[in-house]
Amino acid sequence: MENVKVDIFFVKTDSITNLYAYKVELTTISEEKKGEEMNKILNALPYYLRRRGGHWARDGNFIISDVEMDDEEIKNILRELRENEKFRFLKGIERVQDWKPEASSYAVFVARGLSEDEEVEKEIKRGLKKVGKSYENRKGKIEVRRNCKIIALVIVGKPAIGILIDSEIVSGITLKDFLRENGISVEDFINKEPYKEWKVKDKETNLVGRVISVIGTMKEKRDELVKKATIPGRKERYERIPDDEEVVVVETEDKKRYNYPISELLISINSGNIKYFVDEKTKNNIFKDLKIEPKERMEMVDAVVQPLKNRGWIEGERISDKEYPHIFVKPEPKKRYFPPVLIGGGKIVERKGDIYRQILHNGIYQMFNKNLKIAFSVFGETKGYDDLNKFIETLKKDIKNLGFELDCVYENFQKPEDIKEEIEKIKETGADILVAFIEDDEYELDDNSESDIYNEIKRYSLQDQILQTQVITFKTLRERGQYILGNVVLGILAKTGNKTFIFAEPILGIDAIVGFDVTRRKKKKGQGTINYAAGVRIYQSNGELLKYKLTTSQLEGETIPGNILDNLLRDIKGQKVVIHRDGRFPQDEIKVLKEMGEKLKTKFYLVEVIKSGAPRIYAEKKGTWVKINENEAYLLTTSRTQGTPVPIVVRLPEIYEDFSIEDAVISITSMTLLHWGSIKPPRLPVTTHYADKIGQFLLEDIISDLEGNIPFWL
Repeated sequence: MENVKVDIFFVKTDSITNLYAYKVELTTISEEKKGEEMNKILNALPYYLRRRGGHWARDGNFIISDVEMDDEEIKNILRELRENEKFRFLKGIERVQDWKPEASSYAVFVARGLSEDEEVEKEIKRGLKKVGKSYENRKGKIEVRRNCKIIALVIVGKPAIGILIDSEIVSGITLKDFLRENGISVEDFINKEPYKEWKVKDKETNLVGRVISVIGTMKEKRDELVKKATIPGRKERYERIPDDEEVVVVETEDKKRYNYPISELLISINSGNIKYFVDEKTKNNIFKDLKIEPKERMEMVDAVVQPLKNRGWIEGERISDKEYPHIFVKPEPKKRYFPPVLIGGGKIVERKGDIYRQILHNGIYQMFNKNLKIAFSVFGETKGYDDLNKFIETLKKDIKNLGFELDCVYENFQKPEDIKEEIEKIKETGADILVAFIEDDEYELDDNSESDIYNEIKRYSLQDQILQTQVITFKTLRERGQYILGNVVLGILAKTGNKTFIFAEPILGIDAIVGFDVTRRKKKKGQGTINYAAGVRIYQSNGELLKYKLTTSQLEGETIPGNILDNLLRDIKGQKVVIHRDGRFPQDEIKVLKEMGEKLKTKFYLVEVIKSGAPRIYAEKKGTWVKINENEAYLLTTSRTQGTPVPIVVRLPEIYEDFSIEDAVISITSMTLLHWGSIKPPRLPVTTHYADKIGQFLLEDIISDLEGNIPFWL
């Protein structure tokens, strides 16, 4: 029998004695800024207090430590901290009398206090460095790094920690050395292609951002940088940096800004800029190295945990279903977690790898229009792919076999700069969909960024008179041509209004499942103003897409106004509805949704679907999950192929009497089956899959049709 394990370890509380809690008081400040400033101070304070000795960590609204400070010590600390701009609103620090640590306090203290001890961190970094990899060739140097994050947990009432290992690619030399070796000025790196889109990384922390300006030299900024330095050893390095080295501003994704000398930064490597550092063969090896096999991953995690074990802070090995069977849940019965689907001819089948063969044999669930008009167009060179006509002919054959009448519009080679004119011509033909083939070099390899040419095709197709599109790269055709045919056919059919399959029966005794997406982006001008895109995708409980509704606007603050939510959700009055949120629900949104539920006489069950942040689960069966508590679970939605699958964090922001954490898990596993554009089910449920892409389309004005029932995002 399979032994299921997870990278979670229990804390040995009897080795952690004499914990103390301190609360923070702020000076007079507006209620609007109070929460933000309190968070800043509580997050920064432990790093400053560690300089004075002991271990410190934030625990909710307290700072906890193994150091007991008297009033005189606190006065001295406050005097010192008030000289720092970061603590300008700090009024006082006070010991919390009669405070008793809870299970969560012990977990937090190990995860954020003891594990960040200088010596422990050094041992952890040494252990991870042994499993990192470096590459060097005539183009440059590059490193695959392994990083770890330790999170605090409480499981079955006991404190525990979870270990997360991830990989990143960074330049093997600093930004300073890269610029010098390539004869590039800092100004060119900031302003010129391709460098201006590159991200940089703090060489010792996880901070990543873009260089946006030069603010001076070390001679001018040294005192300021030394005063703010908190990382061990950095202050001493700052003292040794030459006077003429440039100091730059790095802006993170959330628009926070930090000052760095350029020798303290590395270049963050991704699929778009890796070609400037290594050749094709080395690049392929690097991307393979990003995948960590289970055995290797377990060894890495053990290397991280060992320094904590040696000090007596961790109890035993990683938890498994052998010792804690009630924590681990396997997907039984299978039909409850992965319900069968209904295809053509009333045929009920399992949603698995051979579903395309089953559909070819039995037909799709529902045909919208028997007559299809498809345009084919190539944008750019075919890069040596000789079987394009063969691929198109096979595609046509499969669609005809499913009972469709085809009218095909053939287009010749098109220059990428002629996209707009070409798409306008195709729209004039009355085509239902454009199947576009594009060059490899114009398309990013990862899932989170699309090339300009991809976005331009989408922009001109989806605006005004809608033309659905299916975009394929020649790299994909060369490497996976025989495997993607089914995906392309299913995508074409779904985007032309057809329904390939639905659930054989409604699930969970509910009326609908809604995907709720919010994408925010701060404006460059206008302090506090945020551009946001919000949308819902409403699926009936049998899996049919009822409609999508989208909106874009600007607002002050972070909360989506009630009138916007009302507009998005008014179609589901008087029903029982599960809402999948891509990420966490802010408290203000929860409040608004509760009020709206009462107004619409609709029962909302809110489920947070969080893509990352869970320790790895070592299990063979997808659908296996770990019950952290009544509100939270870690869920495996993919089977192991290469590397170790990434679990989803499933959270209920509140407890419901008639909807459990298991129901939340099942709502997600079921909805992973309903991707109509892929033979292989995705990792995320269709309710939140593509949320980032839809948000990007909206914020960049690529999509103009804000309501409909055609899944243009596939």
